[in-house]
Order: sequence, then structure tokens, then C-alpha cells
Amino acid sequence: MVMALNMPIAAYEGVALKLIRGPHGGDGTAEITLEHKDPGLTVVLYASEHGGGVMTEWQNWSDVLGLPMLVNDNKDGWRRIGEVRATKVRPRRRRHSGLKRRRPLFLARRKAGSAPHAMAVYRGEHEIIARN
Repeated sequence: MVMALNMPIAAYEGVALKLIRGPHGGDGTAEITLEHKDPGLTVVLYASEHGGGVMTEWQNWSDVLGLPMLVNDNKDGWRRIGEVRATKVRPRRRRHSGLKRRRPLFLARRKAGSAPHAMAVYRGEHEIIARN
């Protein structure tokens, strides 16, 4: 039975590169797949027994579809290449910094100053400069 699905590209996680070992330790196959959370919806985009040009195809498919490039992380499954893992910001250490001798520590901890109050503007006066 043949079934056709119309899935938006945004439903897919990304473009993945899979390296499949050949039988008895022989040459393997490199596949570029469009990965979905449901493994049944994963689509093979490109397959090659020769390794040449696989990286270029992988980047091209990622650029054309606008999806991230994925690699298999044995611990967490698929992971983005170049993914930024943000952690809590740590305070800057001055001990080994080149700035440690340039200014005192209390100046670095000081709060930012506020702008002085606006000066009074006198309009409609007869004389601006006082004459003696």
C-alpha cells in the first residue's frame, strides 16, 4: 500500500549525516537524511558509497531546506552542529586579569551614576546677563 503525506519542512528536526558500516567491515555507505521525531517519517535525501562530496551535499541540503545540520551524539541522540549551550553567567575574575592593577576594586563595584538634574530655564526675562 502506498501512502503520501504532506508534511511541512518545519516539522523535521534537521538534516543528519549517517555513516553505515558495510558488511564484514567493508566499505560503508554515507546517507544524508531528513530527521523527524518519528523514525518512520525520516526521509533519505542522498546516499553514497564513496565518501567524496558527502559533506558538500550535507551543507547544501541544510542551506536549501533551512534546517540545522545534525550529528549523532551517543548520549543524547541527535544534536545540532555549532549549537551554543548557554550556562549561568559567572562573575568576572580580576585576579588573573590584565586590568587588576589599573584601577581599584571599589571602582569596579560602584553603581552607575545618574544624570544631574536639568538646569532651570528662564524664559520671558528682560535681561539674561546681570549688569552692575
